[in-house]
Amino acid sequence: MNASQIITIDSLRNWETTSGPLSITEDLSVYGIVTMDETSGNIYKQLYVQDHTAGINVRLTASADFQAGDSVRIF
Repeated sequence: MNASQIITIDSLRNWETTSGPLSITEDLSVYGIVTMDETSGNIYKQLYVQDHTAGINVRLTASADFQAGDSVRIF
């Protein structure tokens, strides 16, 4: 994977779309640290992930075993 395929959470959040939900058609990766998980809050099937630029809420399709402090890659 080359560096152009890795983006920050801030870059992801700043993409704009006028046609509804964001559709990503290229191979990209976002790295971050889990800051809130299902066991540390009332957020079933969700995670909060942040990097050095920003944070996002990640919705999951099933319950998962992520813990606060885990490093994750979203691609």
